[in-house]
Amino acid sequence: QDLARREFELRTITDHVPSLISYVDGELNYRYVNRRYSEVFGKQAESMTGLTMLDLHGAKTMELLQPRIARVLLGEAVEFEQRFELPTGKPFWALVSYIPDQNDRSQPVKGFFICKTIITELKEVEQRFDRAVRGTTDGIWDWDVDTGKVYYAPRFAELLGFNPSQNEFAKTDIDGRVHPEDRQRVMAAELALLHERKAMDVEFRLQCRDGEYRWFRGRAAASYDASRHATHASGSIHDIQDYRSLL
Repeated sequence: QDLARREFELRTITDHVPSLISYVDGELNYRYVNRRYSEVFGKQAESMTGLTMLDLHGAKTMELLQPRIARVLLGEAVEFEQRFELPTGKPFWALVSYIPDQNDRSQPVKGFFICKTIITELKEVEQRFDRAVRGTTDGIWDWDVDTGKVYYAPRFAELLGFNPSQNEFAKTDIDGRVHPEDRQRVMAAELALLHERKAMDVEFRLQCRDGEYRWFRGRAAASYDASRHATHASGSIHDIQDYRSLL
């Protein structure tokens, strides 16, 4: 009776969460799916029990999943992003977690729990951003102010004479490339962006890979929290060397 009650409570909880939750045994047969899982795949939960992962996802997707399945069956928790296709042919993206069902490391893995969080809208936004970045001649950057981490697009590196794949700069690397005569002006514009909510628009020189300086126009905007603290900033640099040489 206690076991039945616990199973009822577990299903009640998992049936009311937005994630897709399931359990697969060591033979890759589905033994449990929650309500959301069955709704997304357009099947009754009872009819999904006993299906194999191959039945549900098809050979093409299973080929991609197999390395992750092998890892979880060895006792390793695995997290990854994956594109799936519904029986209707409609695709969706999910953040997937595989969690091994294992009493301790000395015991074999009985199966694994699967948690899928649908992130289709997020992936579409990321893909649109990626297309925009690849389609512009400007060097795009995105700064998480709280963590200090900055993303520099491949084109940013290319504008400075680097290989586009060499775009993993630290912010201090780029700050150090600003021409000494321009640093105070750039710093003032950055502080105004962060603390005065003023969009950044400043012309300055950056030292390229070959040691020469080129003129760029830097523009940026920031987002702020309720206390007016800047949390994120995004911007670009545009090469204006030819324009400045005419002045």
